[in-house]
Amino acid sequence: MKKRYKLIILGAGKEQESLYGLCRSKSLVPIGVDKKIENLRKVKCKERINVSVHNYKEIINKIKKEKHIIGAISFGLDAPETMFKINSLLKKSYYPGQSVEISKNKYKLYKKLSYKFNIPHFNKVKSLREIFNFTQKYKFPIILKPFDKSGSRDVLFFKNKRELVETLNSKDSYLREEKLVQKFVSWQQISAEALICDNKCALIISDRNYNDTKKFHPNIIENGGTVPSKISVAQKKKIEELTLRVAKELKIKFGPLKLDLAIKNKKIFLIEATIRFGGGRVGHDISEKVYRASLADMYIDFLKYGSVNINKFQYNGNYCVNRFFIADKKNKMKLLNTNIIKKFKKNILMFYLTKKNKEEINVPEWHGDRCGMVSVFHKNYSKCLNLAKKISNNISSQINYKKN
Repeated sequence: MKKRYKLIILGAGKEQESLYGLCRSKSLVPIGVDKKIENLRKVKCKERINVSVHNYKEIINKIKKEKHIIGAISFGLDAPETMFKINSLLKKSYYPGQSVEISKNKYKLYKKLSYKFNIPHFNKVKSLREIFNFTQKYKFPIILKPFDKSGSRDVLFFKNKRELVETLNSKDSYLREEKLVQKFVSWQQISAEALICDNKCALIISDRNYNDTKKFHPNIIENGGTVPSKISVAQKKKIEELTLRVAKELKIKFGPLKLDLAIKNKKIFLIEATIRFGGGRVGHDISEKVYRASLADMYIDFLKYGSVNINKFQYNGNYCVNRFFIADKKNKMKLLNTNIIKKFKKNILMFYLTKKNKEEINVPEWHGDRCGMVSVFHKNYSKCLNLAKKISNNISSQINYKKN
């Protein structure tokens, strides 16, 4: 009887949805992990582990007697410890546990890498006085953020002392836990998402869009981005070299690595490094549309066969722009007219909503508060950008309707 190889997929939400189709297309049986049983039903996953993706002990207990599992994959969620524990059990982990501990704690990451990489000035703080001491030395603007959260949760931006004091006075519990203060350097933010394979990488460099969400400050909300980035070839080469250097420092022989970067005066600053694939389905759907190969597909091939051809990852001339639908006031989600999606369907790679009809929505405080997204592709950069903006404005205007 032919073996049916299996793959563990952490999460079964919109970010992970296409991974289940990819898994089946490769004749693999997906084992879905999600605390929401309705999510597992939506992706038609028959082999289910109905627990949180962070509960690695329960997940491992469930799979101990399973046969022919080739490994685990996750997209758009931050569960590096679970990934490491599962893949270590299956003897498919290619980086040490210490690297996971370092990457999931920004302060530890900065302390380890600050001697070899450009990292904006930072420090630990637990009071306004300590923040003022920092700004006396390094000046505003600054960022305050937790050591270990993702998705922009509790990440705050301040241009001056007045904004800082007003906000923290209204969030009296914010500094109960120690935070990281960091000098803000630039709104030119870049994402580098890579699949590392022995001193080489398949790399997606994208421009992150914060231009139209500054009204939500002090909360920092990303409104999608553009793949590939419009930065120069020379800068792209430097980012590729930087990515491989970070991978070497974290001792990653094989696996995903996502970097958040900022560029100021042609100088590249490292903001974050995590051992995972990012959100927005960049590593699969967008990767396949723009680079003729999917990072997820190559990752799975390595887990199954022990090797992968990085050279097949080549830019094909397409651009892809992601834009999110964001509420700018407290409201309730309503049924939307999606005629614009039907009109431009030949250029739409993805469209989905994350909020249900009549669900309460509000001004976003983190990325989980966004209401959905559209991903548009085109050979012409300007047309791609304008089309994404047109669709985003149409859907967002409906979300932000005036109540009677």
